[in-house]
Amino acid sequence: MLASSIVANYLLILPTIIIELLLAKFIFHVNEFGDLFSLFIMVTVGVISFGSMGLVIASVTNTMQETQVLNQLIWFALIFLSGRNGSLGRTP
Repeated sequence: MLASSIVANYLLILPTIIIELLLAKFIFHVNEFGDLFSLFIMVTVGVISFGSMGLVIASVTNTMQETQVLNQLIWFALIFLSGRNGSLGRTP
């Protein structure tokens, strides 16, 4: 049941990735996408890891509200620790 949830999520993500690549190609005129196999691997690992994390969080909470709060706290920590936009004091 857990694996089917992750596979279903993966199958829902793939069309979104394809649409984003097509929009980048035709609207923003992106010529080089790099290695598409590496992109495929990255998307696969990302969907599996974040989907699994969401299922673990859902399994330890009792209500949907608790799940949302816990997800927001974890996402905040991940965004803060990512170091984007010089948030850790680095200069660009």
